Amino acid sequence: MKGKKRKIRKKFSQNIKIIKGVQNQCIEEGCMKLGLIKKKKRILEWGQKLNQQRKDIKNQQTPNKKKKTKMARGPKKHLKRINAPKSWMLNKLGGIWATRPSQGPHKLRESLPLSVLLKERLNYALNGRDVTLILNDKEQNVFVDGKVRRDKGYPTGLMDVVRIEKTDQSFRILYDTKGRFVLKSLSKEEAKYKLLKVTAKAIGPNQIPYIVTHDSRTIRFPNPEIKIGDTLKYDLVNNKIENFAHLESGNVCYIQQGNNIGRVGIIQHIEKHQGSFDICHVKDAKGNAFATRLGNIFVLGQGKKSWIELPSGDGVRETILEERKRKFSY
Repeated sequence: MKGKKRKIRKKFSQNIKIIKGVQNQCIEEGCMKLGLIKKKKRILEWGQKLNQQRKDIKNQQTPNKKKKTKMARGPKKHLKRINAPKSWMLNKLGGIWATRPSQGPHKLRESLPLSVLLKERLNYALNGRDVTLILNDKEQNVFVDGKVRRDKGYPTGLMDVVRIEKTDQSFRILYDTKGRFVLKSLSKEEAKYKLLKVTAKAIGPNQIPYIVTHDSRTIRFPNPEIKIGDTLKYDLVNNKIENFAHLESGNVCYIQQGNNIGRVGIIQHIEKHQGSFDICHVKDAKGNAFATRLGNIFVLGQGKKSWIELPSGDGVRETILEERKRKFSY
């Protein structure tokens, strides 16, 4: 044990110079070291005091701010009436809230929920309770594209066929020339099919070709001549493609987005711009020419004949003077 203690003492004496102080007196280097340590301590204490004074001054000038709380994550489930799309034509003073469309085949800004359709367009319901009674009836009242829909927020969109079983009525959802949703009443024959725009084309697993349409419908083994942008005439009863029309000059088309939404005309020619948007030039029935992006074009049929009935006005936009004359003519 004594030997171990001696070794420890030797190491201690080698590594650290022992300073012996008697009545504030130091020996050799120890005096200098102690003086430096005391000086550093004073500087640190002085710095800490300054920082504390600055903090006190700040607290006096500005009151204590509340800590920011993080908002909850998750999907939005509400929609204020004032923020609803203009295409719904809702009354601003009709309430605070509007029905938010559920997730479905169409985007929120490009869809019309069933509750708004039944209340505001068809006037079959006075309030939300009436809507739930109509949709949840055992007799299956409301069909969209041949399938029963019971969700009041189900999003119906462009070219969808809505059928009301009790009244024996069918409607196709379209836009007017001002971008507002319009319900076009259909005959029984026309209610059996709808038009679909091809938005994607690919080959899936096991080398199975398929296409995707504007209403999120996937169709396997399509005709190989069908391309992106073409329009399909789709049979809702048998779930088959009856016919298709190419996106090319000479065919009648419908504008589904943009400033010219709802207008109908014949494609004159298509301008291709590399690295930018392709432009399509269209002429309506009155001879008015206009241009829009190629992505806004929805072909309605082959040649000048449309496969569907158009809303009033046949997709021709009136000028301000023509609209005024029509409104004030008695």
